[in-house]
Amino acid sequence: MLELAHVNQPRRTPVVSVIIPTYNREATLDRALQSVFAQDFENFECIIIDNCSTDSTWDLVKDACQTDRRFLGFRQGNNVGPAQNWRTGANLAQSDLIKFCFSDDWLSPNCLSSGINLMSRADASFVYYNYMIEGSTGAVTLPPSLPNKTFLFHSFVSYAGMPVTPTAGLFRTTDVQRVLNRRLPAKGVLDFEATGAGYDQAIFLEASLKRKTAWCPQDACVYFGVQHDSITVESNRERPGQLLRTYHEAQLMFLKQHVEHLTRAQRAMYAIGVRYHMIRASLNASLMTSIRRGRRRAGKNV
Repeated sequence: MLELAHVNQPRRTPVVSVIIPTYNREATLDRALQSVFAQDFENFECIIIDNCSTDSTWDLVKDACQTDRRFLGFRQGNNVGPAQNWRTGANLAQSDLIKFCFSDDWLSPNCLSSGINLMSRADASFVYYNYMIEGSTGAVTLPPSLPNKTFLFHSFVSYAGMPVTPTAGLFRTTDVQRVLNRRLPAKGVLDFEATGAGYDQAIFLEASLKRKTAWCPQDACVYFGVQHDSITVESNRERPGQLLRTYHEAQLMFLKQHVEHLTRAQRAMYAIGVRYHMIRASLNASLMTSIRRGRRRAGKNV
């Protein structure tokens, strides 16, 4: 059961839906909200989905919705996990485009306008953004456009900085809903619902099967926050390599699900690329585990 933050008056049909999934982010949510308030493109809706936070996050959501009728806040009755929280937001969207903004990230003022302009191209499958990571000294700069086949090659084989998190993209609503509403089955200890890993990259991969070209504004439009308790940081700390393995398994599922869209050569090359990176990730995880065990033993002997 969803709780509504504030009953806003009917509004014109938005061009884009900004979706902010959040959980216990009282320290960073306002920064994300203010970055959406500051957009130079005005015809948007912002859907905030609070995953039953235990801090003051929900109060911030209600304040935003009372301030601007374009903001719509919803609160889950219980914590449903990250993937279901994203799914809820995507299914509430009333526009043809979706822009995710996680609650520890933020957007430049021209993020929506620059992305919407590129999505108006007839060949545009999706938009990916140059981005900066909090605390870094420069932006990650990507090519201004990529044929979808090249994007897929980089995603599966070369790993040339292609984005994974949906905050780094602008997508058609139908593509996002199709991916999120087709639940990925758990595989052993890998639970896609518990981390969202796999779903996020699958949005990019599925969109790459549509139309011909992915486009990228040349300004850095997305800023990623770094939180010690984020899913990525906690997973890498507690279970080294497992998050990467989740992505790799999701990639293999993608190849099986879309046999008809890929040539035999593509499927073989992509599968080899994924297996190669799985082996590398496994070796790195084993090395990190050994180092940590050694440090613990050394600490006991002091």
